[in-house]
Amino acid sequence: MNIKKIFIIACLAVLLLFLYAFLIERHNLQVQNVALTSAKLPEDFPGLRFVQLSDMHIKKLGAYEIKVAQKVNSLRPQFIVITGDFFRTRDIFERAATPEFKQNIDNIAAFLQLLHAEKGIFVCRGNNDFGNDKEVSDQFLQRMKEIGVAVLSNSQRVLRVGGVNIHLLGVDYPEFARDEVADFFIAEYEDGQCLQVNESSRNSYSHFLIGDDRSRWSNYTFTGKFRQSRPDAGGVGVTFYSQFDKGYDRFYRLRRTGGEASFILSPHGAEQPPGDIYVDTNILPDAWYRFKVEVYNLQQATAMRARVWPRQSPEPTTWQATAVDSNATFRNGTVGLWSHGTGMHQFDDLLVVSSTGDTLLSEDFEQGVPLQDPFGWADYNYEREAIPWLMQSVPEDDYAILLSHTPDVINWAEAAAVDLQLSGHTHGGQIQAPFFGALLVRTALGRKYAEGLFQFGRTTLYINRGIGTALAPLRLLCRPEITIFELQNSVLGVDF
Repeated sequence: MNIKKIFIIACLAVLLLFLYAFLIERHNLQVQNVALTSAKLPEDFPGLRFVQLSDMHIKKLGAYEIKVAQKVNSLRPQFIVITGDFFRTRDIFERAATPEFKQNIDNIAAFLQLLHAEKGIFVCRGNNDFGNDKEVSDQFLQRMKEIGVAVLSNSQRVLRVGGVNIHLLGVDYPEFARDEVADFFIAEYEDGQCLQVNESSRNSYSHFLIGDDRSRWSNYTFTGKFRQSRPDAGGVGVTFYSQFDKGYDRFYRLRRTGGEASFILSPHGAEQPPGDIYVDTNILPDAWYRFKVEVYNLQQATAMRARVWPRQSPEPTTWQATAVDSNATFRNGTVGLWSHGTGMHQFDDLLVVSSTGDTLLSEDFEQGVPLQDPFGWADYNYEREAIPWLMQSVPEDDYAILLSHTPDVINWAEAAAVDLQLSGHTHGGQIQAPFFGALLVRTALGRKYAEGLFQFGRTTLYINRGIGTALAPLRLLCRPEITIFELQNSVLGVDF
């Protein structure tokens, strides 16, 4: 056989593989059955049956999506979990004002409304479920709320099954690079320890986690201190009455952008008061400044006032800025920190006191470990930090399931004693080779962790291959997956 014929045969083989991967395998659903056991469950536990989907990458509601929903419903799960990436691509958020974006969300909602489970549908967000401007991502959260789908955005739900509490936890996964969105960490300085964040090209946030009982977090005073190494090129600020810990990019804020002489008191995600309200303070490099913000509810409005001054100077006797949100958009919420741009930003001695004198937060970061994350704070883009905080409310004998789009949070899950982590993100590689496996896997864990069941100490990890595709609409030796889990008590006390 001459070289020309070999070349033609090779080309035909590649073409046939391409056609198979495009026309057949990417829609060739596989139902994967996974049996799990736990010694935490009593002998008379009736069993738990639930379905995991992942990486939907929905653009339209077509025959394939309808087939997926029908197959899931035929399995009769008690509840359904979806571990992120509902949108085909993050780029769709750049067209948030277009009919295309609205239609995409409508199609996702329509698909979810085809699914049926007695105890509901619970989801977490993946990297394609966030836009570069996070507030656009709120539209997805709002639509999920409207159709009754629970988005676990650094939060949890408790399901009662057979007399046992099953805790469903979920964390977000925005996936921006560290130079785009920076991580806040505990740092040492001349007076002790503080919370520090370095430069970033996008907005970097850290927020204190307060959970669902938010009634106490209203009518409070927020004080603390901050400093910057490059106020000429970096911004700094604080947020209050924030909904950020619930996944929403909505809050009131006091901040100054790099190079500006003044702070601005204004809302974000609420109606703007008449003009920005300025706090005139000239910020010097590496000098500490104090801030005080008061926020309180009026009958039909939310009022706020603020002042900023050098640490060595007496506190001003008058408020430097006041504002009123006449729509009372936010009536409670947590506090947070904001930075942007070049240089180092440090925060310390944070204190939140309610109007009744209750201390809601007192944080000097002295109890934390240098270079580590402070307990109870979660940074945008680094939501793994919420896992130990979420697990603190889970009794030792209760069963906890963590929804995380990326498998890479498994080390945090294992350290926090999560029982089961459900993830996706890898797509199983989409293209696998015989005797080699996935050609490409987007996980720091390595190619071994493209799909399937793994044990990390006391935590079981399952990685779903997903329903949709990314980059190229192809699957080869890597069928799209619906996973049905059967959870029972341990046989003879031995866990799987």
